[in-house]
This record gives sequence, C-alpha cells and structure tokens, in this order.
Amino acid sequence: MERRGDSSIDPDEPVARTPRMKALDTLAEAFIAKTELEKDLGFFKEMGDRLDGKPAQAIVGEDGGALVVKIEASDAAL
Repeated sequence: MERRGDSSIDPDEPVARTPRMKALDTLAEAFIAKTELEKDLGFFKEMGDRLDGKPAQAIVGEDGGALVVKIEASDAAL
C-alpha cells in the first residue's frame, strides 16, 4: 500500500511490516477514508486527543478565575 505524500516509498516493492505497523496502517487508512467522506473536524480533534494523550486539566478558581489558596492557623488546637 502506497503511503500518501511519501514519494520515497516504492508501491511496487514490499516492505516488511510488524503486526503493530500493520495495525497503524489500518488505522491510518480508516482515518483518511472517514475524513474524506465526512469532512468532520470533530473526528480530527478526537483522533488528535488520543494520539497526544490526555491534556493536563486546568486548575482554576470560581468562574474560571485565579485559584485562591487560604491557609489558616489557630492556637485553639494546641
């Protein structure tokens, strides 16, 4: 199977592929086919999220503002 956009790969010359490489090839072809049919940008986002891993969760205060940390001490506990 010819890689799209890679002119250095000869489609007539077989390349030894590991099972993991074959799985990635199948995934890539399915991804390309789906995006060509649906033009769904949400699919691109979901795929990118899975490839990049879970993004760090933002820690914010009320209403998305700055986080306020309050430390109180009391002599009553002594």
